[in-house]
Amino acid sequence: EKAFKKVLDHQKADPSALKGMGGVSLARGELGIAKKYVDEAIRVAPNFGAAKRERDLINRLEKRKPKK
Repeated sequence: EKAFKKVLDHQKADPSALKGMGGVSLARGELGIAKKYVDEAIRVAPNFGAAKRERDLINRLEKRKPKK
């Protein structure tokens, strides 16, 4: 996480660091935050396959999450 944040401090639109932060958030169960990071990674790098796959995973997890 620290490494991703350090990269983003210098280059706010680095798709790998954005996707990495999305992965950290996802691992913590923070789906909304993960989605924001991953969506931004896809916005700056539309052909970033790993980010698209992570977004698909987030979508599947959101569908399984019980409604409050």
